[in-house]
Amino acid sequence: MVFYVEINRELDGGKYLKFVAGGEMPKAVIKTWEEIWKRDEELQRKYTADFEVYGRKANDGNNSEVEIFVATK
Repeated sequence: MVFYVEINRELDGGKYLKFVAGGEMPKAVIKTWEEIWKRDEELQRKYTADFEVYGRKANDGNNSEVEIFVATK
């Protein structure tokens, strides 16, 4: 069973870096966040409004994809 929930929230504009977590979920998202955390200083994160987008490809077995957006300075 798959549930889709749409949440609408307005975010302040700014700079965001986009990362794509690809592969088996949720392992791919966890791995991508670990890579982001290792690069915190280099990425100059703002810690204001990071978010993930679970689109149509988010539930496709080993071919799944989730977009992760990280706010930067």
